[in-house]
Amino acid sequence: MTTVNQLMSVITSNLFVTQSLHDAAALVCGGDVSGGETAALVSDLSHRPVGLITEANLAEVAARHPFDWRKKRCACLLTEDLDFLRPEHDIEGVLERYRADDVRPLLVLEGDDPVGIVYPAAVFAWCAEQRSPILMRPRH
Repeated sequence: MTTVNQLMSVITSNLFVTQSLHDAAALVCGGDVSGGETAALVSDLSHRPVGLITEANLAEVAARHPFDWRKKRCACLLTEDLDFLRPEHDIEGVLERYRADDVRPLLVLEGDDPVGIVYPAAVFAWCAEQRSPILMRPRH
């Protein structure tokens, strides 16, 4: 069984909820909001993880608010519920989430500590290597 721990990437970018989306764009994608899948961890002012901001999130808000998106705070892109995985979760469970919800990077927590990010590209590359039949199952 392949686990999240085996496919997760290290967290390379960190932001606070109070930082601007301009700061987020500079950190996540060098200022060019192309809509890719790179993600940054967002923490509250107590350094607790509260979510991820992706290039796709930034591209979406830039398209909706072309003149003032840079002034908005990272908090405006976060949902109330922190969606995360544990390192010991199996990859089939990640695929089930992708089928039930959006395909996006997912935060990995060990206890309360952020330890990585699982990117869809890594999951789908694993599927291709495994020739996983789960990709062929219809969405409900």
